[in-house]
Amino acid sequence: MAHILLVISSYDVAAARVPDGVGDDYRTWYFDPTLADVLAGSELRQPELVLPDALPDYALLDPQARALAAALEEELMRDMAEMLGDVSLRGWQALNLYYFFISYLWYSQLWDALRERFAGHTLHLPVNDNPANFYWPSFLPALLLMERLQGWGMAAQASHYGERADESDVVPDLLGRAGRYDVLTHLPTCFYDAPYFAAELKAAGKRSINIEPKYWGVPMQPELQVKMLRVEHNHLASHGLASVAPHGERLLHALHRLLAPYITSHEYRARQALQLAKLYQSQLITLQLLERYFSTSRPGKMLLSDHDAGFHGPLLCFAQRHQVPVLQLAHAKVSISSAFNSDQLTALTHPMQGLPMLRADGRQLRRQALAYPETCSGDSASRPLRRVGVMLSGLSLSGVLSTGLAAYLDGLARIAAWCREHGIELAIRNRPGQTMFGLIEEHAGIARDTQLAGVACTLPQFVQGLDLCLMYDAPTSAAIECLRNQVPVLNPLAAPLCPAETLWSDPQLMPRSDVAGALARLDLYRLDEDAFNQFRRRQFAAYLAAGAEAHALRHFL
Repeated sequence: MAHILLVISSYDVAAARVPDGVGDDYRTWYFDPTLADVLAGSELRQPELVLPDALPDYALLDPQARALAAALEEELMRDMAEMLGDVSLRGWQALNLYYFFISYLWYSQLWDALRERFAGHTLHLPVNDNPANFYWPSFLPALLLMERLQGWGMAAQASHYGERADESDVVPDLLGRAGRYDVLTHLPTCFYDAPYFAAELKAAGKRSINIEPKYWGVPMQPELQVKMLRVEHNHLASHGLASVAPHGERLLHALHRLLAPYITSHEYRARQALQLAKLYQSQLITLQLLERYFSTSRPGKMLLSDHDAGFHGPLLCFAQRHQVPVLQLAHAKVSISSAFNSDQLTALTHPMQGLPMLRADGRQLRRQALAYPETCSGDSASRPLRRVGVMLSGLSLSGVLSTGLAAYLDGLARIAAWCREHGIELAIRNRPGQTMFGLIEEHAGIARDTQLAGVACTLPQFVQGLDLCLMYDAPTSAAIECLRNQVPVLNPLAAPLCPAETLWSDPQLMPRSDVAGALARLDLYRLDEDAFNQFRRRQFAAYLAAGAEAHALRHFL
């Protein structure tokens, strides 16, 4: 009976241990291919990627997870209707609940598919001892496995680690009174574009107040920066805020009931329910703080990121009540549909944005094209197809794979084989921080040195010198670097995208197909230089035309 150490997330690598007496006589199983390089460089013994022949289908799971999140909030609102009045909780924890449900669906199916592999082994399982919160590691994947092992008559020796500080009771420090501000900003995760947004506010002459997010804050240059405050109910009551403790108790009871189909353990379910109840309670307090703070002078507009860090619900509720226009900025230049139904919301996205974005009720979300500070460079000279680049997007988030690994590696292998067959130089850029050098070299035949060269340079350096780029699998805003420099881009898919991913690029601008379709195009462009250069010029012209209809942020302020 072999000792097997199970590694679910990157956090497990440092915490994973086998009991004394086992020594080095064990193997390490992991389930996320993006951990392959990390484990190869670790001290853990005999790492082996263990996946079933048929992985869960992310394109199906993603909309299921979003539907489950929306259904839970609808049920919660029905339960809370008398206490909430005109407040709608729709979307307030949608992102958090989405990550909970996508993890639940993925790992439930993964563990069921691996049942026979676990049989007959002594399993050692590190458990990240935290309730689910956004996409960070939590006890949920390990708990789902332990519950199944118990039902199958198997067992695992669990070791708990990594408990995080509880930040579910944090709210914006809005206990004073507002001055006059033209714009309220709250822009979590806008790491790359925050300097541009700040500069546009200054150029427009707008006075701004920035509410710092709980996570993923970015530097702005506001007239007032609002920091965080921990909830102390007596302190808030002394400032005239009504108690939301009864709401918290009702939320806790309802969430404990609503989570029962997903977490069997009473203890763990209670911890997850408490986490969510405190988050909702803090959001209700935030709404009160906003109403009090801006009771005499409201901002003329709001600028919100499309990435909710916990305060979007009350901010959008406040905006809806007082008809404050909200401009939603994409944290990665392009965005997905909204979990909210605010009539005040307008999305500003890069011109490469794809299909229409929707509100939670299925109606189309207002959208305008935002001009970013980018320069475009092209020429009319013809050139042959000699060097093709492949850009990889992220394959895994918390172990949930957006594409089946076999199809993903097979597609890369076919692209590499085509380049070798026709004497085309291949360059490839792994997503920084999520490399798979070993797996890609082994299964796709792309040398490690070639892969290392792709991440040793900057993105502009990588794009420079390419004749054509393949934005492989889910498209990202990295393709903009190619489009603005007249490096033609195709978007080959290893597997169908989920509905949310289809919004990230316009397939009329950046042609999308399966790998076979992309290789057929490459065959044409290799044989017909005129066809290649015609596509190159037309795509660049289309990109310039789309950008010509965009406006700088100051135009919307």
